[in-house]
Amino acid sequence: MSARPSPQVIERQLSFTSEDMELFAAASGDRSPLHTDPAFARRTSFGECIVHGGLLSLGMLGLLPPDVLANVTSVRSQFPGPVLPGATSIARARSHPNRPDEWEVRLTGRG
Repeated sequence: MSARPSPQVIERQLSFTSEDMELFAAASGDRSPLHTDPAFARRTSFGECIVHGGLLSLGMLGLLPPDVLANVTSVRSQFPGPVLPGATSIARARSHPNRPDEWEVRLTGRG
């Protein structure tokens, strides 16, 4: 019986500024006021603008090794809570121990 390979783990801090969000909004066309209009966002339960989910996903995908990232064919994202601009979060990517082509990336300390 062979030993299971140890999963590969990569971790780094992520933080997004209001400028990052504006640049993403311009590039993606996602100009939802929840992300781009502080006056609108203040009236929401979040109390301020929140980072775009797409920007978060791209930032988290950046943890993957280049050879793995080049072969990504699908991404499934869930956002159980908001990420606030300027908040520092920890992104952690982990390969599956039995399927090295499968990875999971999680974000903690969302602000």
